[in-house]
Parts: sequence; structure tokens; C-alpha cells
Amino acid sequence: MSNTYLTRTPSSAGSTTKGTYSGWIKRGIISANYPRLWHETPSSGNYFEIFFKDTDELDVYCNFNGSKRAEVKTHKKFIDCTAWYHIVVAVDSSQGTAADRIKIYVNGVQETSMATTDYPGSGDNMKFNGSGGSVWIGKDAAGNYFDGVMAHVQWVDGLQLAPTEFGSVDATTGEWKIKTAPYATPGTNGCHCR
Repeated sequence: MSNTYLTRTPSSAGSTTKGTYSGWIKRGIISANYPRLWHETPSSGNYFEIFFKDTDELDVYCNFNGSKRAEVKTHKKFIDCTAWYHIVVAVDSSQGTAADRIKIYVNGVQETSMATTDYPGSGDNMKFNGSGGSVWIGKDAAGNYFDGVMAHVQWVDGLQLAPTEFGSVDATTGEWKIKTAPYATPGTNGCHCR
């Protein structure tokens, strides 16, 4: 999937403060080109994105009018190209506690050891769910493609959700497994890509 992606243009505005990304990811290569999982840009100089750094940490970044508004980056490196990672990024900038405004979960477990914790201000516009902008799955506007496989990518507009809405622990094996049905109420700009 080194140069394959999906794109959409929302026709209506949704929540600018709350949203949840869920995707099942298997990387093809590591340590290269800042591969984007999700990139949304409602207008020039404004964007929200989820990507791997060239040093293989997972990064959630929001840019507002050409300047960083928020960034949360894991200490964990994602370097196993044989493993599926279920990644959930749950955002609600209206939360009272700064650390609750952007939450990252991997295979059902919240990441709490972060390399970067520049959380958004209370109620900040996170530059997603805009009307007329562009949403890319698997690349950004500059052409930084994700190399690997994605499955059941979902965006839920207007809700900050737990990973249990998208996966569960298998009672027999103890492994984190997928819920294949899409989230029931995806909101104005929600989507589900199998």
C-alpha cells in the first residue's frame, strides 16, 4: 500500500472538539517518510493527523493557522512488521483534565508513557470534522504514504470512545480481537472503511 490511499470531502461540519479514530494496522516498512494513517485538513495551514515518526513512535498532531496546537507522541516504537496493531485515538478537547483530551490506545490498552505531551487547550478546535476540507486515509497532502495494510478504519464524529467499542479480549486466547460491525452512530462526518 505504498502509494494507495482513500480520500473524502465532508459536505457538512461536525464537532471540532470531539472525535475517535480506530484502525487495524500492519506496517510494511519502518523508519521512513513519516507515514500517515489519517490526515484531515479543513483549510490551508490547519490539519489534524495521526502518523508514525521516522523513529517509529506514534504521533497525534494538530496544526492551527501554521502553528502547532497539540501533539502527543508515544515512547513506544512500532517496529514489528508481522504484527497487527489496533490503534484508537480518542479526542475531546473539552475534558477538564489535559491528559484526557487526547488518549491513545494500542490493542485495547491505553498508552501512558509519552515522549511528547503538548495537550490542546480546553475547548480548542482540533481541525477535524470540517466542511469542504479533505480527509486522507493512508497519506497526507504532501504525499507521505503509509506502507502496509489497514483494515476496518473508522472515524466517529462527536464522541470520545473507548477501544472496547471496536475490539474485545478473546475469552479463550486472551488476545485483542476485532469487532467487525461499524460503530452504530458515527455522527455527521463519521466513516467506516473495511
